[in-house]
Parts: sequence; structure tokens; C-alpha cells
Amino acid sequence: MKKSILLLLLLVSAQVFALPDGTPNDTTTVVNGTNNTEGNSQNQELKGLGTKAFKELPDGEEAQLTLQSDTVLFVSGDEAFLRSGDGGAIMFYQSGLPLEAGQILYGTVFGRKETRDDMPVFVGSDKTNNSDYIVTYTMSAEYLEMSLRQLKNEQTADAGVMDSNIADFVVVDSAEVTAVNAAARSFTVSSSKMCGHSLTVVDRYNCCQSPVVVGNTYYNIKGIVIPNGKTDYQLYLAADLGQGTPTGIDSVVKTCSIHTVVYDLQGRRILGEPVKKGVYLRGGKKYVRK
Repeated sequence: MKKSILLLLLLVSAQVFALPDGTPNDTTTVVNGTNNTEGNSQNQELKGLGTKAFKELPDGEEAQLTLQSDTVLFVSGDEAFLRSGDGGAIMFYQSGLPLEAGQILYGTVFGRKETRDDMPVFVGSDKTNNSDYIVTYTMSAEYLEMSLRQLKNEQTADAGVMDSNIADFVVVDSAEVTAVNAAARSFTVSSSKMCGHSLTVVDRYNCCQSPVVVGNTYYNIKGIVIPNGKTDYQLYLAADLGQGTPTGIDSVVKTCSIHTVVYDLQGRRILGEPVKKGVYLRGGKKYVRK
């Protein structure tokens, strides 16, 4: 009788403390498709190439890409854009992965490097799957605040487009629409605050739902940075323009001229003429103050 009671108590204890089959507890993560209860997966060593190294691979070569808290910035159809935790950003094309904006990815993923829209991209292959990384979420992807001058990169234009900006999610503030090309679903913007710089914005993903006002209105434009030739950028619009802000007192800055604005080699604007000897930039060209 005592043995029966003891056996019954053991069975009840097992029912109370056992987790259902396949149910991870609070410290369990999923890595390589298996449960790991010995610690957080982010403490494990990842094997694979960083974003920069992956983008430098020859077209057609397959490799493992390391995801170090990479943020999914924007997704539309077969195209997704990720900002890497180790710096820079990359476009995923036809990856077959269940990506959503706001996801944060940690682990590795296998794919093929190709070139698309004049930039290196990650393309899915028959080895691509989502079993080797974990997903957490954030409320929304943060954009990088940039000016047209920063995008145009006038101080290093002869060195080509800065790789770190390609495929990233940015917002360009105080941009004024100067022309619209309805057939190409694109428009050109400039910024009076940046003394004449212009930028092409392409509504590739049909994000623009509000009427576009040409002239006398400022917009904060959110988009993905895409190469436009070897030394220039364009934006793929990633959010509606909204109503914009009519010009007011800011219109006085239109009096500046790109040919009279001077910058040092760090891109800082110099008020008036430089007083120290050195190399400066005027109108996108270097000149020496002796």
C-alpha cells in the first residue's frame, strides 16, 4: 500500500513540474534548429562573414553571412533592407526568408552574393533557411538623419559613393521638390539649406499617396539609399511624403551660393574666408589657403 501511494505522488509531481514536449523555458533559445538551454545564443561564437566582407565577394559566390543584431529596416515584395550590427547595410533579394520590418536577427544565414541596382546584394539559394538565426523585435526601425550635402558627399566625391550609406534607411530633411517625372514615378528635390544640392527620389514601392507639391514646400523624405552611378546617390521612397511644411522664414537661406560656401576636410562649414593655412573645399573642389 505504501509503495502504491509513493508511486502515485511521484506521478503527480511529474505532471506538475514537467513542461510540454518541445516547449522551451525562459532561458531556451533556438540555434541551428535545436533547443539550447545552456545560455543565451548571443554568447556563442558565430561563424560567417560580416556584411562588409560578404559584399566584397565575387558575384555568384555563396557564403554564410553573420547576423549580429541586424535590423530589418524595410520590406517590400522580394526586397528587404537590413542594417548590420557590425556597420553598414545590405539588400536581401528573393531570400525566401520570413522577414518583417522591425525584426532584429542574430545568428547566420547562407546565401549568394550578386550585384543588383549597382550595389552588392544577398540573394537566396537552395541552402538558405531561417533555422540558424533567432528573431527579436523592436517597435520600429530607426532612420539615419542626413542632409543632402552628406548624401552627395561633396568633399570626397572623387573617391566614389560611401559604401556605409548604401542600402540604409535615411531621412533627408528640409527637401523641396523641384520637378516631377510622373512616367518614371520619380521626382527631384533640392534643399535651400544645402545651397543647391539635388537628389532623385524614386517611388519604387508605391509609397507616395499624398499629392506632391512642387516648390514652396519642405518635406522630410524617408527612403533607402541606392547608388546612382559611381559618385552619386538616389533614394527609393520608403514612406509617404505627407503634407509637407510650407516655406516661411527658412526661405531667407536661399541667398547662399554653393560657390561661396567653404568647408574644411572634415566637412565642417567655415564662416567667411578661412584664416588658417591649409586645404579647404569650395564648390566641391579643393583649394589651398597659403
